[in-house]
Amino acid sequence: MGSAAFNAKLHPPTPVASTRIDHARFTVERTELPRSAKCEFHLEDGPAYLALYDVLLESGETNLRGVAHAQPRDLRGAISYLPAGVELKGHRIHADRLNSYTAIYFSESFFEALPASLRAPDPRLSFHDARLETTLKKIDGLFKSTVLVEPILIETLVTLAAIELAKGAKPSPDVRFDRISGAQIRRVNEYIEANLGKPISLAELAGVARLSEFYFSRAFKQATGLSPYRFLLTRRVDRAKSLIRAGGLSLTDIAALTGFSGSSQFSRTFTAIAGETARQFRRRCGPAAPDDAED
Repeated sequence: MGSAAFNAKLHPPTPVASTRIDHARFTVERTELPRSAKCEFHLEDGPAYLALYDVLLESGETNLRGVAHAQPRDLRGAISYLPAGVELKGHRIHADRLNSYTAIYFSESFFEALPASLRAPDPRLSFHDARLETTLKKIDGLFKSTVLVEPILIETLVTLAAIELAKGAKPSPDVRFDRISGAQIRRVNEYIEANLGKPISLAELAGVARLSEFYFSRAFKQATGLSPYRFLLTRRVDRAKSLIRAGGLSLTDIAALTGFSGSSQFSRTFTAIAGETARQFRRRCGPAAPDDAED
């Protein structure tokens, strides 16, 4: 799924760059627009859409469901949300700068897993929400990363963005998330230990716990103090430490065996969690091993 469901026209017709991450339940896309681009758009019969803008406009006009709306010129940090099937049309002339936006396109069933009090809201155009903006900027940052984006990371961030959107970034005391039992946590940990060498998705872990992804993310962090993604990274670093202590393997081999996409991601993650580089840890705690350049 993705932005193809929208009928949007750009003049010039192509963006400077457009990259996307596809998932069974959503698509995330980052688009850079030509300088001073003229854009006419007509959105209808499309999926639910959540976007963070880094855009300045010279002029523009927006019409939502047949009603004209004021169009701010400064859309840097602004967020818009449209539910599925909502009609939006208008035109814009972008300022002479590199303008971009990052958008999430949700599947029809995405919000159904949320409790009724957290269902997606009505359309909101060009609003500001500090907490949601921070999460969307993290998603935007994934497109600038030089390492492979793990499924569990993008799933966690998109899930968090959907919850923050639905909550309006305000606490909802009436919302109750299922507690996760010690037995469920043990099953999740056993699954992670058995599959550390391969990508692990949030959906897989939620399935092991027999919870929806929305409930699992919140309940797991409440019980362990770590998000599922952070917990996974910690277990990978713990396994890497054990392999370093055992000796006989290069850091490159250890990175591959513990599920990292490459030496660069392994080095950064190990240092962030362990407080020292993998090479420093090996010199301090491990026997002699094949020499290995570290990024």
